[in-house]
Amino acid sequence: GGGLSVVQSDLAVTNCLFENNEAEYGAGLAGRYRVHAQLTHCTFHGNHAPDGAALYMGQASVAVLKNCILWDDANEISLVEDGSVDLSYSDIQDRYPGQGNISMDPLFAEPGCWALIHDPNTPAEPNDPNALWIEGDYHLKSENGRWDSVSASWVVDAVTSPCIDAGDPNSSVALEPFPNGCRVNMGAYGSTVEASKTVSDLVSGTHPYEFLSDQSTLIQTGGFAGVLWTHIIHGQFVLDIESDGSVSFLQVDASAVDRDVPDRVMDVNTALNLIHMTGVVDCNDTLRFKGETANETTVHLEMRLEGDLAYLTGWTTPPPGSADFFILNLDAVAQRK
Repeated sequence: GGGLSVVQSDLAVTNCLFENNEAEYGAGLAGRYRVHAQLTHCTFHGNHAPDGAALYMGQASVAVLKNCILWDDANEISLVEDGSVDLSYSDIQDRYPGQGNISMDPLFAEPGCWALIHDPNTPAEPNDPNALWIEGDYHLKSENGRWDSVSASWVVDAVTSPCIDAGDPNSSVALEPFPNGCRVNMGAYGSTVEASKTVSDLVSGTHPYEFLSDQSTLIQTGGFAGVLWTHIIHGQFVLDIESDGSVSFLQVDASAVDRDVPDRVMDVNTALNLIHMTGVVDCNDTLRFKGETANETTVHLEMRLEGDLAYLTGWTTPPPGSADFFILNLDAVAQRK
């Protein structure tokens, strides 16, 4: 094995890159005898061996791979005697059976390659004495953000890797940056702070919106009199989405005017206490808020962003045992300015 050669051992390898290794067999990893290897979030690329460029499992050896990428390694897996490989939720160029497996170009940021020493931009064959291996960048391309180690910043690509949000649904996504689709990426940077971002309508930053009055109402019901008043909402708000997926209202300047009695006006922020609410983005890209007004009424608010439009649904719940309390129901649409 060029990268790892193992005999009579159990090992676990996580978030590892096997690149440009050479061997007679198992250039990436060779389990020669009675080996149990568990590999999670590993990337194999540019390895060379006549027998098992990425993996070689020999006598009584087992490799279990999950959330991995094996690409551009000709003759990637070799099994001899009773060696075996269990591959799932992985991208492999030589199609391999297993749950969640795909065989699609992973779209690395800059895969490693052989090039001429005097001209790194000219490809070369590995056996060329004037050839040099140029190390690659195996972050996955994303239209919503990929970590660039050279500039130490997030950059945007024209395409998005099929390996993003393609890992095991049961794997933890806690370390991946927002938005992460609530599902891990495949490859060496999956389940890390450098995981490429999910394509989403949710982009961190401040976003000003204006209510579309013909589609925005705040209905007031309840009280001893049993009122039913429909208010039309006019105005705007500024939404703040943080890089960790938390959301809040930076500013709310909106009023709700009774449809039948124009003199009956409510301040939307005072009625729902929006400015003091904080929320989170769930796995369906819905923004969910929960807060409380000055009179201890609980406020629930959900917001769904689609393109330039925000769809808001909200309702209030009076304190337990309360009487003569109004209930508010919000149904509104706002457009990003």
